[in-house]
Amino acid sequence: MSAGASTSGPTTAADSTTGPSTTGDETGDDTETTGGGPLLDPRAEGEHEVEVIEVDIETDDGTTIPSTIHLPTTGGPFPVVLLMPGFLLGPDDYASYGQHLGTWGYVVIQPELPGGTQAGDRDAVIGLLDWLEGPGTLEGAVLGGRADAELLMLSGHSRGGKIAFLTAASDGRADAVFGIDPVDSAGGPGSQPGPDNPSVAPELMPLVVAPMTIVGETVNATGGFMSCAPADENFQQFFGAATAPAASIEFLTANHMSFLDNPNCGLACSACPAGTDDPAVTRRMTQGYMVAFAQWQLRGQDGYREYLAGDFTQPDIDAGLVTVDAINGY
Repeated sequence: MSAGASTSGPTTAADSTTGPSTTGDETGDDTETTGGGPLLDPRAEGEHEVEVIEVDIETDDGTTIPSTIHLPTTGGPFPVVLLMPGFLLGPDDYASYGQHLGTWGYVVIQPELPGGTQAGDRDAVIGLLDWLEGPGTLEGAVLGGRADAELLMLSGHSRGGKIAFLTAASDGRADAVFGIDPVDSAGGPGSQPGPDNPSVAPELMPLVVAPMTIVGETVNATGGFMSCAPADENFQQFFGAATAPAASIEFLTANHMSFLDNPNCGLACSACPAGTDDPAVTRRMTQGYMVAFAQWQLRGQDGYREYLAGDFTQPDIDAGLVTVDAINGY
């Protein structure tokens, strides 16, 4: 296995009076939260500087996966988040997610998957997990010893969200799964589920044993030539079929593309009628939920559950931005 990389210079988290002020140790853990002090706002940037690496990752079966990696510049090893893009989208459409999680001390890998069959993309992600456990984490390699492959969250938007769940149903290494408006579609118009594009919800959801948080919207559940997130294939279907601890956070006025850095991204985005939300707010909230879930599940900081299905979620509910549900002991 091999990887060739190019690196951009480090970026620095913006100063923030509400952001983390201490990390306590090299893993980026926030000792204030484990010691009973105040929780740190997961929507504010963390304190880590982040470098962005463009790398071609070669898996054991010879598949080459171009990937963008957001990597804290010092310390570690850090937990890993894989973030899979939606259909016809790529890592650049989610760059702010990698940056935000990176400042909190997470290694964020955003792969450009082959994009053929969904089973093929799942196998590519499994190959990435194998790479992570091998040369990807070694000193002097691409990740420079800064990634802890034993602490892993799978995530993705739209088709990428389905791939995250499909992978988790086939491979038990993920400690958590975060879906961003996942869609359980088999493909384009007229496509039917089958071995190459299997349906996940409800059929495979009992195989997903990791805790999960699923954010989504219903603005694009109906309407148009082909709904971007059809009601019978949307995030609610993943949540309703979950047997592991799960939370659903529905953005009430967002559309399927509100979660992107640029919701007006061109052809892929034009097919989805717009919502009435402020996409910058939707995106910031989603990134905060991701950080809170990762802090809880990957770092054992239980207080961050309150940002997902507890007291700290209530202002979002009161403002009419989201509704929240939780099942299976979440």
